[in-house]
Amino acid sequence: MGTETLASIRNTVRLRGDYPLSPKFTDAYVNKEIQAGWGELHELLADTHEGYLDKSDNTVRTVAQQPYVALPSDCWRVQAVDLILGGCPIELRRVGIGDRNRYGTNFDQPVVYRLSARGIELLPPPNAVYALTVYYTPKVTPLAETTPVEFYNNWDEFVIESAILRLHKRSERSIAEQMAALYTPETGLRARIAAAAGERNEQEPKYLQLREGYTLDEWGF
Repeated sequence: MGTETLASIRNTVRLRGDYPLSPKFTDAYVNKEIQAGWGELHELLADTHEGYLDKSDNTVRTVAQQPYVALPSDCWRVQAVDLILGGCPIELRRVGIGDRNRYGTNFDQPVVYRLSARGIELLPPPNAVYALTVYYTPKVTPLAETTPVEFYNNWDEFVIESAILRLHKRSERSIAEQMAALYTPETGLRARIAAAAGERNEQEPKYLQLREGYTLDEWGF
């Protein structure tokens, strides 16, 4: 495990990729490509680790005769919604738009939900104020210039190589090395991170020794 900041990753990207500060490759532009790689890693971890990054919000309340509630401000993917009655959670089943009229228009206790641009649509629409618990995957928090972030099993390499790949595309340089490092089946960084889910303790995916015994040279950097 190690810590990195946006500034330290940017320095590595510039040195390894041979991208000195210039009008074309400003700090702002390099930062943008680093954040894109960081977002890709966040999505990969969210997909692979099946809920490890998820959080819940039990402060959501319905409004009587309002058919929807807004999502938590940092929500990216909704995983589940519970309606709380007498302190007990009742899981609301998620349905698609094809079921929008199946539960009628009368106000009642919601039994299912679907998602829309305005948030969580409740069916039937609530007849009173109900407490909800929303389980969701949060949006990625951008890397900060000087705030350290912990990277397990050298996962920062994914962000670095992903950023260099994007910079190479803009400068029309060969991307073969970065593509191989990132996306080679079974041995690429993406495959190695995804493989960590196979034998993990569900609650401790970050601590799996994903690349123990390997060196950067053996990964092909």
